[in-house]
Amino acid sequence: MTSTQQLLDNILKLDPKTRSRLLDRVKNSLDKTDDRPSLLPQRTPEEQMERNRAAMAWLERKMNESITAEEAEFRERYFETFKQLVDAHRPVGQKLYAEE
Repeated sequence: MTSTQQLLDNILKLDPKTRSRLLDRVKNSLDKTDDRPSLLPQRTPEEQMERNRAAMAWLERKMNESITAEEAEFRERYFETFKQLVDAHRPVGQKLYAEE
């Protein structure tokens, strides 16, 4: 059972009055977040595109780059190892790459 499911189950176990107060507090806290200033700078789409140009150029170069068969095999083995390491540190039922 996921932690989200456990949280929902616990909320449902509360008496109606307590559950209502809890849900009102959650709703109020969510409503207040709209008034908080964003931690990220607000940019126009044009400004953001200008900031992204260098990264987009680098990505295009990488996508058009040709690699040797040996390099492709190394990258494939490296990615398989990466996936195994990531999944090894995740709980059962929450693996990202393993077929369960």
